[in-house]
Amino acid sequence: MLVAGKFVSGAEEFQKYSTVELRSKTITTVEKWDIYAQSKLTLNLFRESEDPADSPSPRVFEVTAYGQCGLLTGPARREVNRLFGENVYHFTDLSSATSAIQSALSNPQERQQKVRQAQEITRASHLYHHRSEQLVERLRDFEGQRQDPREAEHRLAWVIGYGRSGSTWLAEMLGSLPRISRWHEPYFGRLLRHPIDVPDDRDRPASFYSRRYESVLFDGLRDLFFQMVRERYPAFGKHALFVKEVNTPELYAWLSSLFPTGKMVFLTRDPFDTLDSYLDLQAPGSWNEEFRESHEFLSEPNVTRTCEHLKSAALSSVAAYEAFPETQRLKITYESLLEDPVSQLIACGNLVSIDVKPGVAREVVESHDFSKIKKTGQGQFRRKGKSGVWRESQYFTPEVTALAEQILGPLRARLGYTDTTEAE
Repeated sequence: MLVAGKFVSGAEEFQKYSTVELRSKTITTVEKWDIYAQSKLTLNLFRESEDPADSPSPRVFEVTAYGQCGLLTGPARREVNRLFGENVYHFTDLSSATSAIQSALSNPQERQQKVRQAQEITRASHLYHHRSEQLVERLRDFEGQRQDPREAEHRLAWVIGYGRSGSTWLAEMLGSLPRISRWHEPYFGRLLRHPIDVPDDRDRPASFYSRRYESVLFDGLRDLFFQMVRERYPAFGKHALFVKEVNTPELYAWLSSLFPTGKMVFLTRDPFDTLDSYLDLQAPGSWNEEFRESHEFLSEPNVTRTCEHLKSAALSSVAAYEAFPETQRLKITYESLLEDPVSQLIACGNLVSIDVKPGVAREVVESHDFSKIKKTGQGQFRRKGKSGVWRESQYFTPEVTALAEQILGPLRARLGYTDTTEAE
């Protein structure tokens, strides 16, 4: 038997026995591993006190993780028994300790099986990185329970852009990730429609939107928004929240002032593909044919109006994105989302301080695969789930293409879609 450690007193008793080796000194880490490697059984002795702790000591996890010698631990503690059960040896007194030692030494096969199983338990859930993750999670839980939602603004992200760009697909995948919620088109931006429609009213003292009382307006809108968040998403703070708001571009210019520590995801799509989708939804019998203003949805006035609608929303998005702090924003293209959705979801999680595991993201992507959607195709809300569809679209007649080039061509270039119809 080896007895090792720095003893203040009492070590003299061990010197009476020829079968005991005594090392009365500070045992270094390397020497400790060497002792474990050469031992069949290691004794972990909990100090007795009037109010003993229930938790295991570091030695319990050191010995079991090493996976070489069996562990005899006592006096018995409920937590050790709960974690390891019969995969370690327990004792409560001298008699049970002696019995456990004899059992461990006389049955090497059983002892080695216990060692392997205890090692699996420790390595699966009780290493230092497991403890740090648990600690961070507990701190986040505590933060979320006591936090005013306004204090968790860094976990709020606005998904902006323009319609028919894949924002519903992105928001649904984000909302399926652990510790992330999504708010689908609250139309919060409609509260700011008036100062966009009538900008001169910002300089009229009697106006509710007067610049003179801007701070009151901002504080009131923030309070209203976060009170609504508290009611709808009580876990916000512990969870992140993505607000899909692609149909109220009047909000975009105000986001940095209203939510200065919030985050922004700017989702773009080739404006020609987007136009094709807008034209399809206006076709007779389509899901949103009320969008058109004339019976002939491919007429010059209607196509021009549709192009201008798309251009206006996109330019508002670009301006808001470029004005937002770089560390608080993320740009995603529909095309990159199609090509590598997993990395895009991970990036969105990082933006709001949520660690998205690749395997989890992959499962979410697979569950939202386009092939699993029932109603798709022409005239449906979800059509093809791919890019470049305008090139073969029946809607892109020479006349429509010419209007698209004229109105949306510069926008395509600004968004990074540099190819032209002539080159194709």
